[in-house]
Amino acid sequence: MKITKMLLIMYLFVPPMVGAVTALGKELVLTSFDTQSADLQWRVVNDTVMGGRSNSDFRLEGGLLTFTGSTNTNGGGFASVRSSLTDFGLDGFSHLALRVRSDGRTYTLLLRAQNQRISYRMDFATPVGEWQEVVLPIALFQASWRGRKLNEPPLAAADIAELGVMIADGNDGEFNFEIDWIKACSSR
Repeated sequence: MKITKMLLIMYLFVPPMVGAVTALGKELVLTSFDTQSADLQWRVVNDTVMGGRSNSDFRLEGGLLTFTGSTNTNGGGFASVRSSLTDFGLDGFSHLALRVRSDGRTYTLLLRAQNQRISYRMDFATPVGEWQEVVLPIALFQASWRGRKLNEPPLAAADIAELGVMIADGNDGEFNFEIDWIKACSSR
């Protein structure tokens, strides 16, 4: 309980690092969206699963995953793209890093363990039209179920079996989000 409260306080007051991948130790590329990296079998999950009206799609092209669509807060207000379940082998890694370019909206990285229905999430802001590297400490991801925060122990890196990117920023309208790569990193 004390550890969870401490992690929540750190999550609220320690923003995600930007451009700090080189300051970390070892790296493991999870995907670079090209023919040289694993096919994570991405799929779309929108609020339509609960009667919502948001829509999205993605394409893999030119070494990028491009996630586009439109959110509608009248009945859910989220859209996401998620990988299939995979054994990433992340024991010993402490951070996830993404190189992204977007439209200035706030996005969420989702993590899930095998055989678990809850997900772990962390929001991050994006500047308009600029590539940025976002580094997120795995221990600070917040457990959630259908958008509600839960009081659960942190997710162990070794248990991560699914990745996802979601937009659920409470705003209606079109979005455009590109990912160049996703890596796991460790502290030095």
